Amino acid sequence: MSTPAEVVRAGVSGLVSAGLSAGVAEQVVANAKDLPVVVVDWGEFPDAIATGDHDMREVVVANNGGGARAGLRVTVNGREMTAKPSYLGQTKLPVAVFGADTDELEFTVEISFPDRPLEPVTAARTVDVQ
Repeated sequence: MSTPAEVVRAGVSGLVSAGLSAGVAEQVVANAKDLPVVVVDWGEFPDAIATGDHDMREVVVANNGGGARAGLRVTVNGREMTAKPSYLGQTKLPVAVFGADTDELEFTVEISFPDRPLEPVTAARTVDVQ
């Protein structure tokens, strides 16, 4: 288990099976429920775009767990496109899909939590340039 969502899904019995005592497992599950559980919805994001074309899209980032302050960032081929801080409930990020002079575009959404000891959450999509 490496994410709060996995800990919650495993529950107390799963953590006890993994070697924790019942009391510690109960506390770990309770604490995991207070942490953010991030979902990235790409919507109708295109799989391909023609060279020279451009298309504006929105990616929705939602938190289905405990509240948290977050830093949100979108990159394309490693270059930052959008960055903004947010108290993570649900937010939309603008993403420009453009037919560049490359064969493909790798879009990555990264959500980090400056006040929480959590690894950043990332989600990626590849768009072919035709």
